[in-house]
Amino acid sequence: MTYSQFAQKQALPYEAKIRHAEYKAWEFYNKITGEGKNCHVSVGGLDSITLYLFLKSIGIRVPAIAVSALEDKSIQAVHRQLDIDRIKPYRTKEQIIDEFGYPIISKDKAGKIELLQNPTEKNKTVRHAIMTGDTGKQGGYRTGTRMRLPQKWLNIFAGMENEKRHL
Repeated sequence: MTYSQFAQKQALPYEAKIRHAEYKAWEFYNKITGEGKNCHVSVGGLDSITLYLFLKSIGIRVPAIAVSALEDKSIQAVHRQLDIDRIKPYRTKEQIIDEFGYPIISKDKAGKIELLQNPTEKNKTVRHAIMTGDTGKQGGYRTGTRMRLPQKWLNIFAGMENEKRHL
């Protein structure tokens, strides 16, 4: 999708966006079930809970599953209220923190760091935007955008990308 196509969709009225989301949800559901496969929603935080409730509201009844033990107590309570099937994790929350450490930054920043640490030709443009904030043609040639990762994280995690920029 080009930037102009994205901007055009973004400018649609709310009702049109809802109709489009309904169409896409039913299209996916019908394709999967038409192939004789099962469909479910993996529920964690607010985004996936919203998806689950949206699907129910348009008549798509699929099971929801969650690894609630890894979520905050308030999220676990919501999962119980919605009668979401809860499964046990492979590791406890404590084991995950002991093995991998405690998450200190957002999913957005973590995703950007992962891209920087796993460079490919395919993600070159996105890595440039993460390092500089310049979006190029795909992003409408905007500069100083929120795509740029704060310098403190670049200093710690950008590795080879930092070296390329400072040669």
